[in-house]
Amino acid sequence: MSAVDIVNLISSLASLILSVIAIWLALHFYDKSKDSEKQTEVNVNEIKTQTQALTDISTRMLDKYTDYATKPKEADETFLAVVQLLSQTTVASIGNYPTSNNTNELRNFAVNATILALFYAGFTNLTLQDLLPENVSMIDSDNNLPNLLDASKEDFLALDSTLGEVDVNTLNSSSLANVYQIAVGWKGGDLVKNMAELYPGLATQ
Repeated sequence: MSAVDIVNLISSLASLILSVIAIWLALHFYDKSKDSEKQTEVNVNEIKTQTQALTDISTRMLDKYTDYATKPKEADETFLAVVQLLSQTTVASIGNYPTSNNTNELRNFAVNATILALFYAGFTNLTLQDLLPENVSMIDSDNNLPNLLDASKEDFLALDSTLGEVDVNTLNSSSLANVYQIAVGWKGGDLVKNMAELYPGLATQ
């Protein structure tokens, strides 16, 4: 075998080896590209899922805010009571603090102050009821109106209990007797409510 034949044989073997390596590299990169394609497809699907979830959440939140802003609760007995009250010309005032130490004057002043506090606690409660949405699910967690509603109901009951210890004649002779009767009407009509009473299903959740 001549030197030329040996060189040709080596060249042929080298070409064969390089061809095998090239085929192996092609298959290797093909497998890698398929794996990357699969991973990319998974990532794209996850992005689509998350995007759809965010879209659904944003849509629901927008619907809630839209309903809250454009669909207030229908006028009910509570709202009508507030409107009727605002249409009245009652001017509620406890007057000036007594300058003397007269027991009767101090007592009357304290009674009037308690009546007025009772009135404003009830009025606040009625107003808050109308500000809250019809559906409790529309109330955001950072909304403080529910806490104010419950507090105003507690204050109303506490003040009413205090006035319950006062002589009836004293209440009837008060300059704010008409204001007291309005508050008594709210209590008798069960118009002053807390969250559990305003949303009956809330207690079972």
